[in-house]
Amino acid sequence: MDPKYQSLTPNSSLESGVFNLPRILIKEGKINFKELEEIHKDKRWLITSLESLYQTEVKMFCSPHMIRKIN
Repeated sequence: MDPKYQSLTPNSSLESGVFNLPRILIKEGKINFKELEEIHKDKRWLITSLESLYQTEVKMFCSPHMIRKIN
């Protein structure tokens, strides 16, 4: 039997690489800045990545309650 199809045992040598799980950066139309910070990226990186990936312009909107917080 091909080794890749054999059952794992405590003595098996399984090669595995480092990988990152997917992260939710935008949920319900809101940017998750905490997640961006954890991956050492910023809003500009996110917008540039989305524009490049989807070949479209990303527009940012402020909701009325955000405008009150700014003023």
